[in-house]
Amino acid sequence: MFKKAASRETFIRLAISGPSGSGKTYSALAIAAGLGKRTALIDTEHGSGSRYSNRFEYDVAELSDFHPYQYIKLIEMAEGSYDVIIIDSFSHAWLSILEIVDSNFSNWAKARPIERKLIDTILRTKCHIIATMRSKTEWVMESRTNKKGVSTLSPQRIGLAPVQNNSIEYEFDIAGEMDYNHLLTITKSRASSISNKTYLCPGKAFADDLQDWIDDLSSPTLLDARPWKDWESPEDAIEWAQKLMPEISRDFLDSKWQELTAEDGKKALAWVQYIQETLKSDFE
Repeated sequence: MFKKAASRETFIRLAISGPSGSGKTYSALAIAAGLGKRTALIDTEHGSGSRYSNRFEYDVAELSDFHPYQYIKLIEMAEGSYDVIIIDSFSHAWLSILEIVDSNFSNWAKARPIERKLIDTILRTKCHIIATMRSKTEWVMESRTNKKGVSTLSPQRIGLAPVQNNSIEYEFDIAGEMDYNHLLTITKSRASSISNKTYLCPGKAFADDLQDWIDDLSSPTLLDARPWKDWESPEDAIEWAQKLMPEISRDFLDSKWQELTAEDGKKALAWVQYIQETLKSDFE
């Protein structure tokens, strides 16, 4: 059954991919510190998740069995006690799925539901989740100009696709790739304010941008308040708008009311939508 869409509490789903040494774990912890007070880290990297304990406050659970059900167990244990869960690394879950398939196409019928259950757990968990993923790397020859102005070829490492399902980034709100210079490039984002942006050594500044988006999504709208229930005449609607925008003249608001076309036969609804958009555009 359909119901009117309304604002609700928002939790970030962030994927960070990059080659080994690009700074994924450190960046995930720095971002988490800006998003919440309590962070849990699921460590699949043989204890390496604890190496930054002198820089950040967080709890660690080491995972040696990478079956998706083990990830699910730890995520469900952490939910409710932590503001942010870091999965470091999410790639091991995919490698476990591939082990279940074991190069036999018919085994996908068993593996896909297991993978889906892990993804669904991530999506419904009521806290922020940051998942890091390894990227495959390769060496390429790049042309560079030395101090003498001579062009030379030098080998450079680059990161390729993450070790995960090819479509995994679509499950996340925001996805980014890190390089060896610790530069995060946003490759997919539901937040238009950070689409295609880059962050060097991402941390608090990036977390602040994420928090701004969360606050915008979570804020109740004028439509949620249904102010028209207290109106008995157009004058009430105009007076309501003038209280929100005292710098706008009564005559101007009155002319806008007269110009307005009813929304689904309800002029009051159209009026609230118009005022809401006006306030938003003025703020931006």
